[in-house]
Amino acid sequence: MAEWTAKYGGVFRIRMLSKWAVIVTDPTLVRAVLQASKTYVPKDGRLYAPIEAASHPRCPNILSSSDAGANGSDGRYWAAVRGAWMKCFTSTNLKRITDRITLDVIGEVAYGRDFGAVSQKRSRYLELVSGMLAVMHEEMSHPMLRLLRQLRPDKQKTQLAREWNEASAAEVRAAMADPPGEHTIAGQLLQVVDPATGAPLTLDQLKAELVIAALAGFETTSMALSWTLGALACHPAALQKLEQELDSVGLLATPANPKPAAFTWQLLGKLQFLQAVIREGLRLFSPAANGSFRMNIAGDLQLKPGLVIPKETYS
Repeated sequence: MAEWTAKYGGVFRIRMLSKWAVIVTDPTLVRAVLQASKTYVPKDGRLYAPIEAASHPRCPNILSSSDAGANGSDGRYWAAVRGAWMKCFTSTNLKRITDRITLDVIGEVAYGRDFGAVSQKRSRYLELVSGMLAVMHEEMSHPMLRLLRQLRPDKQKTQLAREWNEASAAEVRAAMADPPGEHTIAGQLLQVVDPATGAPLTLDQLKAELVIAALAGFETTSMALSWTLGALACHPAALQKLEQELDSVGLLATPANPKPAAFTWQLLGKLQFLQAVIREGLRLFSPAANGSFRMNIAGDLQLKPGLVIPKETYS
């Protein structure tokens, strides 16, 4: 994508079978397409459909469900589940989670046991994640794979999917029987009412959302952390500057300060270089580099003078 952008600029088009797709990499124009305005282009859930392979039976989730106007959807279901997800990522809620995770990491690293701060038990459910990620990636890169598997089933993949579905369903049933705290995604989703039925989300709907939380957050988070730390290790000057910034607010363990202060969200505004390091790590090694798939359905869309995206064009 970087090579194409350098060669063709921040906006160019490619042919996808019978459809044209406009690729937008210019940051200003990307903002125009994604932010609520007259140039907003809705998400096309059909292009995210392979993600639904992670849940059986297939059911729309936060990524594959459409927002208003796309695929004949009014966007109410998407808005309902999105609201539940957003509550889990407020700064107050993340502070509660990071405190618990920190304690468990210390327990695992220092003592080889789980302190139970977030009740994170080892389970077959987590062991299946890598296999299901591979299945999902295969479907996204091979549009005909679903049809081919119907003609010639892969027994190993079928067994994997069956175990995954059973484990996921068991986790969701447990959450439904004994709802977790409101700081969890499950806790928030259990409070969502499906606008179409007026009833709480079903087992299949909850499962579709929660398997995405496991799969979409698994590789992306670990890759972002690993590559950013690796890049810092290769650039001692940047690492030293980051250490100095952390030390200036008491967050760095040193001989003079063996017990650093606990991180607070109020300190984040003072950690400008840390934020720059994180952003640069994400820029260089984006863990989700596919962008966002959109379909222009309203009519010819003018992003700027001389640049028009025709109706029914992917972007």
